[in-house]
Amino acid sequence: MKIKFQLTLIAMGFFALIIVLYIASQSVLSEQQSDGLIVNLSGRQRMLSQKMSKEALIYATNPSNVAQNQLQTTVQLFDRTLKALRNGGMAPMKLDNTNDVSVPSTLDKKFNDKLDEVGAVWTQLQTAITSLISSKGKDADALSTIINVNPKLLFTMNEHTLISQELSEKKVSSLKVILSVSVGVGLILVIVSLVVGSKIGSAVEVLTKAANGISTGEIDEKIVVTGTGELTALSMAFERMRVSLSKMMEAQDG
Repeated sequence: MKIKFQLTLIAMGFFALIIVLYIASQSVLSEQQSDGLIVNLSGRQRMLSQKMSKEALIYATNPSNVAQNQLQTTVQLFDRTLKALRNGGMAPMKLDNTNDVSVPSTLDKKFNDKLDEVGAVWTQLQTAITSLISSKGKDADALSTIINVNPKLLFTMNEHTLISQELSEKKVSSLKVILSVSVGVGLILVIVSLVVGSKIGSAVEVLTKAANGISTGEIDEKIVVTGTGELTALSMAFERMRVSLSKMMEAQDG
């Protein structure tokens, strides 16, 4: 294999390694930002489930317009966030349903199945809250449903938050594996570079010594460079030249 080709392969290997590391790092960092948003929103849903129950109890005690508006705002916030987490889309970051951010959809089955479970529980709670508001806080059955369903909603949302964190941690672990493999490949390329460099250096040293010897008339020592490639061919040419000079000098002496 030619020296130029060997060096080109090594250079291409390092270049490819850098590209892979850059793409992998950028991909994981970008996903980490999205994962951070998802974990944050999922965690907030737990808080909102408790906030709704508290506001529903306040409304049942004092069905004022202010209490109703607060409850409806929280219901809308929870519902919009849940839909964004499940299907992707816009979700409000502020508790007043403003400052929307884009939430990416997630293809993980476990993630989505848990959100479907949350959605089923949420439908019960949302229906009960709607009935409570329609009755101006007088629907005792609706209030009882809110009290009974709320813990389950909190529990399922908590499970979803843990799943979100788990998915995020898996991506970080994947990046660590990629980095570890890349370091291994990098070490191999370094070793190959050292081996190739050592061979080239040894061959050049032999040829330099031979050239200096020939220039001073020392042509008795045979020039040997083992292996294949340009430097071996060059050493063979030097050896032929040394033999020719040796024969010419022997002829002159004779």
